[in-house]
Amino acid sequence: NLLRLGAVKRSSKELNRTFTASNTRTTPQRAAVRARSCPRAMASANGAAIEKAGRMRIAIVGDIHHMWDRRDEVALEYLAPDVTLFVGDMGEEVVDLVQRIAAHPLPKAVILGNHDAWNCLTQRARDREEASGNDSPIGDIITPGVRQQLKALGESHVGFNSLQFPGVTVVGGRPFSRGGRNFSSHQVFYQELYGIQSMDESAALITDQLMKSITDTPVIVLAHNGRAGLGENRRDLCGVDWKHKGGDHGDPDLAAALDAAEAAGRPPATAVVFGHMHHRLCGDFKYRKRLKFTDNGTLHLNAAVVPRMRRPVTSTPQTWHHFVMLELEGGRPAEARDTWVSVPADQEDPEPSGCRIAEEVVLLRGVQGQPLQREIFDPGNGEGKFETFQFSD
Repeated sequence: NLLRLGAVKRSSKELNRTFTASNTRTTPQRAAVRARSCPRAMASANGAAIEKAGRMRIAIVGDIHHMWDRRDEVALEYLAPDVTLFVGDMGEEVVDLVQRIAAHPLPKAVILGNHDAWNCLTQRARDREEASGNDSPIGDIITPGVRQQLKALGESHVGFNSLQFPGVTVVGGRPFSRGGRNFSSHQVFYQELYGIQSMDESAALITDQLMKSITDTPVIVLAHNGRAGLGENRRDLCGVDWKHKGGDHGDPDLAAALDAAEAAGRPPATAVVFGHMHHRLCGDFKYRKRLKFTDNGTLHLNAAVVPRMRRPVTSTPQTWHHFVMLELEGGRPAEARDTWVSVPADQEDPEPSGCRIAEEVVLLRGVQGQPLQREIFDPGNGEGKFETFQFSD
């Protein structure tokens, strides 16, 4: 798996520490971190220690696409993050899955994606419904499935809204985004659900939430798709990978909102977290870039590793479940890792104590002795490398 190319080899004792000198090598290495045994109580204690040291641990769940069950909940309990962010695309209006996520007591923020309004936003799905004699999606563009998902999630759905957690504010972008500049084909949907008729009106709603956020608290923007302006190459974070010439498929309303809030004097967002644009490029075995710092210091992070569940061939039955673990320190991104948690597959009701970190890939790391520098991993075309970003003081 070429995704492993960015991994920095770390012992089991190093997995819960901040970076040391051994983590600052600039030559990427292929490595898997395996067989860590850690009960839930220990994970919770580590989380408390990190919080006390001024670090916040955030788990990001990329595009789910039906891959979520009790084992994912156990893996998340094992990781014991301070906050969990879901970037959407749970399934094609799979209400029971969203209700399961909504019912879990973990501190969370969610934004729904285009697949979560599949019967509203895709003409072929609506054509099938009409042919079957079920005219509900045609008579009412907002399907019962969409309304039920929003009802289940309640305040935890941050689309065009925000949610305050201890130490961080999460501001939501435009929910159900398909990416790109086309708004007219979805205008009726957004007008009925949110009362907006254009990208400009969407940008205004997001800007309003950014302006309301607390100035001395780090702000993370949670969107289904990233902002426009992150590049037009196929491998860029929101690059069009289904066309050889590429293109920018980012959300122009999100870009306008971020720029407008900063122009009005708001501090730049600490990070913008999203999915939608899958990590493996369409039509080949290459991988897109996953992280980028813009000049203002905002980290843009694409969490869409799809599929996010593996069934490895091992001596004991297990499944591996993907999360991106992002750590903040002093209001800035300090570390990010692709984290695969193994969960026993031969137990009907597994416990967090049976979980292990099966593999970790370093995506973002600090530089020893350089508190204003970060290195981000670019998988390249099979030849991964780290690139350096310098914060302004």
